[in-house]
Amino acid sequence: MPKMNVITVLKKFRAAGDQIPVLMLAAKSEIEDRMQGLDSGANNYLPKPFDTRELLARIRSITRTKAILQRTALQTQARTVHPSFLGNKDSRRC
Repeated sequence: MPKMNVITVLKKFRAAGDQIPVLMLAAKSEIEDRMQGLDSGANNYLPKPFDTRELLARIRSITRTKAILQRTALQTQARTVHPSFLGNKDSRRC
């Protein structure tokens, strides 16, 4: 079975619609490598060596962003439910 690099795997995940947050930890630190990682679908890119405090801060940031996006999606869904779906004819929010 052929092996895939992380960039290929990430592209396949994103092409399949997978939106799991990805923090790429990599030995490559050149700007081109960072751009490739981010353009392939990574949410963040941290080259080695790195300080553990920075890693934890980036994880917290991704977690915050994901929580905000989830709340926004739920609020949007609540506003866009068609009244007929709720069994009434008025346009009250649910």
